[in-house]
Amino acid sequence: MPRAAPHKNEPLRVLIAGSSGMIGTELIRQLEAGGHTIFRLVRRHPEADNEFHWAPSSRMLDFSVL
Repeated sequence: MPRAAPHKNEPLRVLIAGSSGMIGTELIRQLEAGGHTIFRLVRRHPEADNEFHWAPSSRMLDFSVL
């Protein structure tokens, strides 16, 4: 079942890998300023409610975050 396209002014829920780097940090700053909800994929143990663990080298991801 395809998802409906978001409405133009509706805030998005965005899942980001690489959020601690230079580009990811700025991307998150701008998305949050625009009122969007950010979720981060992290390789370390998650420390915040919006962080989820993933192991890219073993191709493991908790798909409940999607």
